[in-house]
Amino acid sequence: MSEDVRFVQLTPPGSACSIALGEGLTRMAPGSLDNMQVVVTDIEEAYEDLRGRGIEVTEIQDMPCGCFAHH
Repeated sequence: MSEDVRFVQLTPPGSACSIALGEGLTRMAPGSLDNMQVVVTDIEEAYEDLRGRGIEVTEIQDMPCGCFAHH
């Protein structure tokens, strides 16, 4: 990522939902919500599903910490 990004990802036991807390993840003010990160088991399938629904999504980026696509 970069030296300006630091985060911790929290996943409750047995949950499929994670929460990421940290610095450099977004420009939103504390306590607000202007974006969301969704963790999926198959990014290619999720990517194709979003594109099929007409949602603009960047190409999948393969990074050392995982694969990402952005809206």
